[in-house]
Amino acid sequence: MLFDPFKSAIETVPALTGQVYHAEALKNASPPFAFWLQDEEDAEEDLSGYNELQVAAFELHFCARKLETLEPIARAAKSAVLALQGSTADGILYERILIRQSSPLITEKEVGLYRKVYRISVNYQEI
Repeated sequence: MLFDPFKSAIETVPALTGQVYHAEALKNASPPFAFWLQDEEDAEEDLSGYNELQVAAFELHFCARKLETLEPIARAAKSAVLALQGSTADGILYERILIRQSSPLITEKEVGLYRKVYRISVNYQEI
């Protein structure tokens, strides 16, 4: 699966080991945790038509009870994901990875959590 290497990389952050979920599988997780969902996947097109390059986009959410816990976890996970650029896993070459914070810091007052959201864009090829 396309996201598996990202999940593995994020789980190298000690606080997130075993705490990274697909949004549909997120249930009764105790913070800190991360969850993701894929919202785009398509073939890349250039002036001569479609090529072998694919593009996918994910939202990656980090949640923690304390802001001072959330920031270093999100920063470390972001670095771990960016380190995948140029690597190959499970027959996929991750050529380019862009990560942007997609919203301001969110305070989930109802559940007492802080949440930070990143948008990850990935250009890859199946090899």
